[in-house]
Amino acid sequence: MNRTKEPIYHPLSFFSTIEGHLDNLLEDLENQWELFAFVRDNSGKTDEDAVKNSQELLKKNFDDIAFYQEQLARWAQGAKREPQQKDLGVLAQKLSKIRALNSKLLDLTKSLSSKSFKISENSVEELA
Repeated sequence: MNRTKEPIYHPLSFFSTIEGHLDNLLEDLENQWELFAFVRDNSGKTDEDAVKNSQELLKKNFDDIAFYQEQLARWAQGAKREPQQKDLGVLAQKLSKIRALNSKLLDLTKSLSSKSFKISENSVEELA
């Protein structure tokens, strides 16, 4: 999402495109959850940069989520037919799930921050 300009809202004809973006975002968050939950449940230790980068992206996701919420609200105002309203309801539920998982994942990465470590060039060379 381009954060330097005003967001561009799309007509309802972009529904499937937005739905695809949300599907991808949800899948990415679920994959990240599996990874960090595995780390938490096993060693609890991970690369400091990986945790910091994930936290930055998760925080930016909240901006994207707010954009998508606004987009859905605009579409809902113009949705006159029942199938459109139903589809928007399903998308709103998916967006709610994304928001909840993003928050949960951010909390998890924060808890892992204290256990993370910096991978130095020397430690990478030792692994090789």
